Amino acid sequence: MPPLVSIVMPAYNAGKYISQAIESVIQQSFTRWELIIVDDCSTDQTFTIATEYSNKDQRIKTFRLDQNSGCAYIPRKEAIQMATTNWIVNLDADDFIDSNDLEILYNKAIDSGADIVLHRLIRVDINGNIERSVEPCPKWNFDLQRILTGKEACMLTIKEWNINGNGLFKKSLFEAIWKEQNSNSFIGMNTDELLTRQLFLEANRVALCNAQYFYRMNPQSISSSFSFKLFHILQTNQQLKKLLISKIGLNETNASLMEAQIWEGVLSSSIRLKMFEKELSPSQKREIVQNIYQSWHNIDWNTLKRHISQIQYILFHKSFKLFMIIISTWVYVKKFK
Repeated sequence: MPPLVSIVMPAYNAGKYISQAIESVIQQSFTRWELIIVDDCSTDQTFTIATEYSNKDQRIKTFRLDQNSGCAYIPRKEAIQMATTNWIVNLDADDFIDSNDLEILYNKAIDSGADIVLHRLIRVDINGNIERSVEPCPKWNFDLQRILTGKEACMLTIKEWNINGNGLFKKSLFEAIWKEQNSNSFIGMNTDELLTRQLFLEANRVALCNAQYFYRMNPQSISSSFSFKLFHILQTNQQLKKLLISKIGLNETNASLMEAQIWEGVLSSSIRLKMFEKELSPSQKREIVQNIYQSWHNIDWNTLKRHISQIQYILFHKSFKLFMIIISTWVYVKKFK
């Protein structure tokens, strides 16, 4: 019987974990799936391991990019475009899913008529053990019976992720977004997070369920170590603000949430710059400072007021130079404490 769900798996140097990810798919109670693995030119055994599985199970297909893309978005997009079904589930190569995950997701989609059905994300350590001190997303007390509009779902991810962006998605949502996308759009480390919001805004109905997706805090991943790509959040937040304005407009509450997210990106990027500037080239530092300045300059400080203290407002909004001096001083003091 033909597959009903396509699992897409971008992979890069995930040799330690990819077997567990693939095995979690093979062990699904729901069997009408295809798994499409796109390797981003791994330098370890990732592609070899994936190919061994595809040789044993015809539902598993492996591909390898011609050159490293530097972010998961590109191999993920390749996998989605090759999918032969109407439903897409993303599974990162260092994560894994519960044995009834696909069955719960698919049944919820059929029963609810939703365009998107979200898992519950549960964090595990490098050995795959649940970190019970960390709340899942959505939290245990979130009402999983709620059916959200796409706009409601999107706004629940602004400033903080009250819901996650992972689950079962109609393939047509991706196709609609990419049909409209400007070929010159910035693509960086956080582009997947922007795509999640675009998908929500394209959807009419978003459902949640108790299917469980286990995500691993891999210390070797880009997001867990220092990288120039960590500063991509500045451009992505600006793209996100434009998206929200164009698609739904921003009332006072929503606007303040978006400004708070931009501010947090500016603040964290400024601190990271001062902490790791010796690891950056002069051209990288110039680019980062320029991007921080542009984001700082574009903040609507009057709207942001409700999310920062009066002292922060006074010190940080009048002068970018003063803002950077304060950040530099704070980082210097922290280093020698």
